[in-house]
Amino acid sequence: MTKTIEINQLNISDTNGKPILKDVSFSIPKGASVGIVGESGSGKSITMKFLLGQLPPTLNASYQGLNLLGSDPYQLSDQERRQLIGRNVGYIPQNTVEYLHPLIKIQTQLIDGYLTHKLGTKAEAIQKAIQLLEYVEITDPQRVLQALPQELSGGMRQRVNIALAMMCDPELIIADEPTTALDAEVQYQVMQLLKQLHEETQNTMVIISHDMSLIKAYCDYVIVIYNGVIQEIGATQEIFIRPQAEYTQALLSVILRLDQDPNEALKDISYYYKKGE
Repeated sequence: MTKTIEINQLNISDTNGKPILKDVSFSIPKGASVGIVGESGSGKSITMKFLLGQLPPTLNASYQGLNLLGSDPYQLSDQERRQLIGRNVGYIPQNTVEYLHPLIKIQTQLIDGYLTHKLGTKAEAIQKAIQLLEYVEITDPQRVLQALPQELSGGMRQRVNIALAMMCDPELIIADEPTTALDAEVQYQVMQLLKQLHEETQNTMVIISHDMSLIKAYCDYVIVIYNGVIQEIGATQEIFIRPQAEYTQALLSVILRLDQDPNEALKDISYYYKKGE
């Protein structure tokens, strides 16, 4: 089976040698929908930032093997790496305010990558941007194209980010906490859009989240990570029915249930997870 991502024994540490990721290894097959789940600070996002060449300069990384869409990006020239990632990977951030440039119109930000990778003319890029904005259910794409990010709501900005991620027809979509700071209705709409895009394009999708319920609803496979160490990898249904790792069991234990006693006090996850004590 063709792999979109393969990582073998990735270690990341800070300048003081404190480990952040420890011997992280996993592979993601082409066309899969995979959730990387764990608490904030567990190492979810930093793994993908390493993969995309966005690791902060204060961190050090080493690995035994790396494959992103058939290449090790760190063995490529800067231009080749930008071409590989910019052309074939779409990224959907959790912070819609910081990701879009506040002083540049949406149209310019949407079509820039399309033109940079010479996928068509400016007119074709604008037309594709309009089509994608309509696809993500923005009813007035012409107005949005001429708007600045701060003139749009959080939900609208996230829809723009999804359109931006799809402009170059990428083979891989990485969504990093894509519903953060969105209200419940918009969260559902955004996730349904991602699901629809994945099903229609048959691309590979990686969703980074701390929300096990979201992962259960939208992912085929799950990678569970805690404190920089992978705890468990498996098919979503198997993970939720028969979790093997103590930490995975703890994550599932703190999901709210419809039959839960409203008078029962919620417990911190550390109440359930005693490993290492």
